[in-house]
Amino acid sequence: MAPRQRRNHAQLQNMRNAGGGVGGGQRPSAIWEPAKRRALSAMRRYARDVRYGAECYGACLLASGLIDVVLDVNLDAYDVQPLVPIIEAAGGVISDWDGHPCYAGGSIIACSTARLQAQVLDLIA
Repeated sequence: MAPRQRRNHAQLQNMRNAGGGVGGGQRPSAIWEPAKRRALSAMRRYARDVRYGAECYGACLLASGLIDVVLDVNLDAYDVQPLVPIIEAAGGVISDWDGHPCYAGGSIIACSTARLQAQVLDLIA
C-alpha cells in the first residue's frame, strides 16, 4: 500500500478543500448539544471529508499534514495539554471554540493554518 500524501497547507485556500476530524470519543452525546450540533453540521457542509472519533489521533494526523481541522468537545486539561506543543511545532494552531487558549480543556479546534482557523471559527460561531 502506498503511503498517504501529505497535504500542502500553504495552498489550502478555504474550507471546501479541508479534510477534518471530529472527536467525541468517550462522551459522544456531548456533540449533540444544540450549539455543537450546529457547528458539526456546518463542518459537514463545508469540509471535503469529515471523520468521527478522531481523539488524539486526529491531532496527530493534523500535525503529520494528513488532515486540516480537528474539532473536539468536553476535553479535560490532560487531554489537551499534550496536543498543544505537537500541533504548534507542526505549524498548526489550537484553541477553544472562541479562539482562546485551551490549556484548561473544553471544546477545541485545531487547524493546519491560522487562516483556516479563522474561517472555521467564523463558521461555527
